[in-house]
Amino acid sequence: MISILIADDDIPLRAALRAALEGDRYHVCEAGSAGEALEQLALRSFDLVLSDVSMPGSGIELLRRLRQSCPDTAVVVLTGYDDPAVEAQVRAEGVFRYLRKPVSLQDLRSVLQAAVAADTQRGQS
Repeated sequence: MISILIADDDIPLRAALRAALEGDRYHVCEAGSAGEALEQLALRSFDLVLSDVSMPGSGIELLRRLRQSCPDTAVVVLTGYDDPAVEAQVRAEGVFRYLRKPVSLQDLRSVLQAAVAADTQRGQS
């Protein structure tokens, strides 16, 4: 089963994403801050991290530390933060995709599937 960590301080959004993704047969864990996400990442590995950049702690620092400790974990950023400089900074951290909220569930599912598939192909190389 594919495991996803959702790191976002928006509790209703996390709950909605969790319900939808668990319905798609993903194993989902949640974190409400960058610190909580790092704690979860220290406890177990994830196939994919779905993270906001604007949350308690630094979402960008989370991405940096994730790249150092879990370089093979696929990362998708889902954020309402609309700043081209931040987007460039996030992309430089090697995220699979940078999505702006709101995003349709169908589009998000497609991106997650593509991220997991790309990660699987990279692991087989």
